[in-house]
Amino acid sequence: MGSCVTNSGEISVEKSQFKSNSTKNNAGCIYNGHDSSLRLANVEFRDNDAEVDGGVIYNYGEMDVADSKFEDNLANDEGGAINNRTSGELKITNSRFISNES
Repeated sequence: MGSCVTNSGEISVEKSQFKSNSTKNNAGCIYNGHDSSLRLANVEFRDNDAEVDGGVIYNYGEMDVADSKFEDNLANDEGGAINNRTSGELKITNSRFISNES
């Protein structure tokens, strides 16, 4: 899970790009686990895919997304951009979601 990052602690990502990542499981880019914290600011996610859920992010923990862009991402089941699980806490501000599919 998480073709780029598997988080089981606390991570902040700023002013970054994640492009053309893929996984045969969940989380095309980032898996945010139980009791984990993920902060994203000014991050662009484009052309990422997961064969199951969460084309970009699969979230079980706490996640804060600000000023970010999710474009042309794909999940074959749920959450073209983000799959937020029932235990996950998700806050999104000033972000754009364009042409994501599941």
